[in-house]
Amino acid sequence: MGFRSRRPIRLPLMTARHKALRLVWARQHRHWTVDDWKHVAWSDESRFQLYRADGRVR
Repeated sequence: MGFRSRRPIRLPLMTARHKALRLVWARQHRHWTVDDWKHVAWSDESRFQLYRADGRVR
């Protein structure tokens, strides 16, 4: 599929603005049903190694 691992740029994890926007989003979706969530395409794939961390993510 052409996915490559890469080294991420170091940035602050979340700013105050990000936190506020996340809270707004959560409040807008708090009444969704299971059927609503079935129409969401989740993309939470992670890459990990057991013995050696090279700092790359996918």
